[in-house]
Amino acid sequence: MGTGVAVTPSPVSDLRTFVEHQSGQRIFDCYQCGKCSAGCPIDYAMDLGPRQVMRCIQLGLKKEVMQSTTVWLCVSCETCSSRCPAKIDIAKVMESLRILAAAEGSLPAEKHIDLFHRTFLNTIRRYGRAHEFTLTATYTVKSRNLFANLGLAQTMLSKGKLAIMPPKVEGSAWVKNVFSKTKSTRPEMSTNAYAYYPGCTLHSTAKKYDVSARAVCEKLGVGLEELKDWTCCGASSAHTTNEMLAITLPARDLRTAEKMGKPLAVACAMCFNRLKVTEHELADKAKLDAVKALVGGDFSNTAEVVHLLQILYERRKTMVVSKPLKGLKVASYYGCMLVRPYEITKFDDPENPQMMDKLMVTLGAQPLDWDFKTACCGASLPLTRRDIVLKLSHRLLVQAQQLGADCLAVACPMCQFNLDAYQEAINQEFGSKIKIPILYFTQLAGLAMGLSPHQLHLDKHIVDPMPALKNKGLA
Repeated sequence: MGTGVAVTPSPVSDLRTFVEHQSGQRIFDCYQCGKCSAGCPIDYAMDLGPRQVMRCIQLGLKKEVMQSTTVWLCVSCETCSSRCPAKIDIAKVMESLRILAAAEGSLPAEKHIDLFHRTFLNTIRRYGRAHEFTLTATYTVKSRNLFANLGLAQTMLSKGKLAIMPPKVEGSAWVKNVFSKTKSTRPEMSTNAYAYYPGCTLHSTAKKYDVSARAVCEKLGVGLEELKDWTCCGASSAHTTNEMLAITLPARDLRTAEKMGKPLAVACAMCFNRLKVTEHELADKAKLDAVKALVGGDFSNTAEVVHLLQILYERRKTMVVSKPLKGLKVASYYGCMLVRPYEITKFDDPENPQMMDKLMVTLGAQPLDWDFKTACCGASLPLTRRDIVLKLSHRLLVQAQQLGADCLAVACPMCQFNLDAYQEAINQEFGSKIKIPILYFTQLAGLAMGLSPHQLHLDKHIVDPMPALKNKGLA
């Protein structure tokens, strides 16, 4: 800690007891190797590294932990959890500390991040789904930073990426009820028919992802039946504040998919992660029984959750590629949520995934071998700590540019937004001249399968991909 004071750990720390009970992790399994801090992409912005937080919990230094910025800056990218040699889910430990802070009413060291989470959840409580316009406007006013994103908001409105009117969802009453009740504290499947959970973002800022996903699946003969009256899974705020809320919100959608008798296809990487975590957590009968009391007794947690990338990957050999993406250099960016923690997502290799790269080969593109496939872009911090998003996204884009990438392929709406919407701000901050289109893998698949740029909403990006595509004869 750098204080020069020797501290003897207490036999049983109240803080440690709470964290171990809440997170299910054995805190004294940590032997302070430092791998978590070395790999954490936000360690530079934290006052205590993840290793130091773990040591403080071991020593019962509650004040030092609860007053640190680390607890709030952690975006649950799971890098530390995936690399911990002691198999400690450190991200889960951080979540339990935020839950403790909320329960005790502790003053957060990063008040704007806490404000963002509360504003996000209030939007879901009110509408049943996230509504970016309300979220951004409310957060901007409450944070008293009125002009921070004004220019970007105008651009997004002009591009039709922000809906002014909130969604109307029949299940909103159910969501309100779940919020009030959680204050305190596989059948035979058809291989080409899926229940489909788009998630809030795909109905708003990431609509192009939804449109291209449906178009490509139709081409492949894959049926996507959208869940009736689906509601928000809680990403990316519920799991940082309330464990019961975090597993109950996704459970409602899992129950709907279960009743449809189909595997659940998910496009959003964040939603996929939360649904998989919930599926995993509900293997605990006590938790399943508690959730059943809220979502309905006729729920057995049998729905299979599959990401859309996996669906396309498994069908790549039968794809009819009528317009190969010849000469297009693609940096495949998987982000954090798809591959981590592997014990739960069971999705490809958590350090060097290959699914998207192999799909790009099928489409005729040239996938690039690069270092940042699964690095964090800053996740949900653009409103609260834009400086972190700019720094993390800059390093990704710089290497992609150095390798000659014509575009990045992504599977996460949050990653797409951070890397696309903030490129101009990144260039201003770092004096760079980056102009790399950030495309969904479904858009690239659609192009190779003969769909037009208009059909794939390629005109809806902040960084226009058309010059790069025209240069390769693809548009």
